[in-house]
Amino acid sequence: MDRQNQQLRAMDEKRKELLSILGHDLRSPIWAIRQYLELNQNPSFKGESKMQCHREALASAINLQGTLEELLEWSSDKECLIVPRSEFFQLRTSVDFILNSIKLMAKHKEVELINAISPSIHVNSDNRMVSIVLRNVVVNAVKFSSGGHVRLSAYRQRRVLHVVVEDNGVGMDPDQLRAIQTTGRVDSMMGTKGERGLGLGISAALKYVHRL
Repeated sequence: MDRQNQQLRAMDEKRKELLSILGHDLRSPIWAIRQYLELNQNPSFKGESKMQCHREALASAINLQGTLEELLEWSSDKECLIVPRSEFFQLRTSVDFILNSIKLMAKHKEVELINAISPSIHVNSDNRMVSIVLRNVVVNAVKFSSGGHVRLSAYRQRRVLHVVVEDNGVGMDPDQLRAIQTTGRVDSMMGTKGERGLGLGISAALKYVHRL
């Protein structure tokens, strides 16, 4: 019975984790597509602005399809959310992919996205897990900003790679930081434009940081 309970708890944890990933990975591209469709209803929305927005929405749809296919592969593998799969990749390229997927969301909030990571920085890690961590942090940075910028940079110190995400957002108070450090969770808060969330993004990011 104890073993069955442990298995059930593990399955429930995996389900929550997968839902968390789905929510955060799909939110940004769906937002971009929705914004394009809303803008498209305005008769004055035309010319180069419309074409640029169309290209960004199409890129978001392509990213969305790729994300769904990857998540389907992961969900069919019972170990997919536990064991990292190392590969050698350029960090800047992965960050470009993340920033492109939330470009319209950032534009809506007048937030400039800056990728200051050197092309020379390569990482031997699980690209998917690294992307999940960075996407959650960057989306939260945009969510709690109104204007300003979100800037990503990276540097090596001895054998450790440090990735820095800077923003002009509202930040966290001491109680929120303490909750993250002790429980790995933080209560959901509305963004600067009323965006809702479940408070699972930081939790998912922390889990993957510890596994990498």
